[in-house]
Amino acid sequence: MTSPHAVLAALSDALIGALSAADPLPIARDGRKHVMADPSMTRRQAIDWLFEGRADPPESRFRPDPLEGLADDPQRRFLFDITADEFAVARPEFRDRYLLDGPGWSLRDLLPAWLPDSTREEIVRLEGAGAFRRAALPNLRTFPGVEPWGDIVVWAGVDEFRRPTLEFFNYFPAALEFYEQLPGVGARDARLLRYVYTSWNNDMGYFVEDRKMRPQDARDEIRRIWGEVFKGILEGAKEILLAGAGISAANKIAATVNETVTAALESFRQRRQLFSLWARQKTLTELVLFRGTTFRRILGDLAQDATHDLGRGTYFSQQKRIAQVFSQHYPTPDDPAVLVRVKATVEDLGEVLDLVNGQQSQEWSTFVAPVLKVQPRLVNEQYNNALTNFLERLGKTMNDYDTIIAPDYLNGGVQVCIKKESIVRKLLLLGDEVPL
Repeated sequence: MTSPHAVLAALSDALIGALSAADPLPIARDGRKHVMADPSMTRRQAIDWLFEGRADPPESRFRPDPLEGLADDPQRRFLFDITADEFAVARPEFRDRYLLDGPGWSLRDLLPAWLPDSTREEIVRLEGAGAFRRAALPNLRTFPGVEPWGDIVVWAGVDEFRRPTLEFFNYFPAALEFYEQLPGVGARDARLLRYVYTSWNNDMGYFVEDRKMRPQDARDEIRRIWGEVFKGILEGAKEILLAGAGISAANKIAATVNETVTAALESFRQRRQLFSLWARQKTLTELVLFRGTTFRRILGDLAQDATHDLGRGTYFSQQKRIAQVFSQHYPTPDDPAVLVRVKATVEDLGEVLDLVNGQQSQEWSTFVAPVLKVQPRLVNEQYNNALTNFLERLGKTMNDYDTIIAPDYLNGGVQVCIKKESIVRKLLLLGDEVPL
């Protein structure tokens, strides 16, 4: 039989062993949002023991629950709904034991009632297989939703208190028919609504599935990007979390049709490519690149610069000012400086490794962070070595790509190294010279 606490961390290291053997504390965890006092104590005595004068949470978040006798009488059980900052200054031995004892629930207690039975049973099975133990976190799983709704996403990770937690969300329907059947929605509005809600799907997928972000944080980020004008979409998402995909969530969508359509059209009028990060990225297909060099070096030298940042190739910058600086490195009276501007789509650049906005960008940022702490102005051989080591982990080399887009840690901005001469020649042919 699966232990009700199997979702918690394994009690295996020496610290946990020592804590397990320690004398019981006068205040201990009791479930997810309560603590027990033994012996009983007043609210003030409990706060003084817990925080030793470093915090004083209000009664709304720390109070007797249930109240026994008068409010000032000694109590056995208290609501413990404190903030992360308050928890950080709690008595150290209590804090350690609190995290050790776990949240005090079984996995089944965490699963919302709206989850399909097959999904609930699979999650329980995964718990029994150790998928949600601390060593395996964060862990992301997707399950088929109930049509016409999209997939159900289950995220297992840790919260701001470093406690194991589960979060769930359901993607909105992708079928146009769903929106056409909403009361009072015409054909145009149905298409626009579908675009809005599937854009939310894409943004959540980007943050949670691609960037491995906690769903709660992803929703906060989407709210920031989309703006408060799209609160109807976010309310619909909240309804799914509380009651699941179904009539209630559909009614929430229907109730905010006018607000959502008006806000979306206004966003189009302002030429912001609607509102979603996914939609914006989808439209950012054209790159404006600058190359600052001399007339004779305009093509670069693809046979050399093997240990430059991104290896051999012809280098461009997305920042005109940086290209202007490079144009002054080697000019002579016989070989004057030039500044060239080219426009390209991602498709023009062949096989692209994008370490700025591409699929590997977050992984690269994590990989290179320790290197940048030692050498923040990463350049030349050191940059080249770091990128080589990173690509080895992916089973790749720089030569596997026609173009590499990457941060310029020395000058700032973004640098683009095009390794295929035919691509460079085509871009320069369509480019134009701009004043220095």
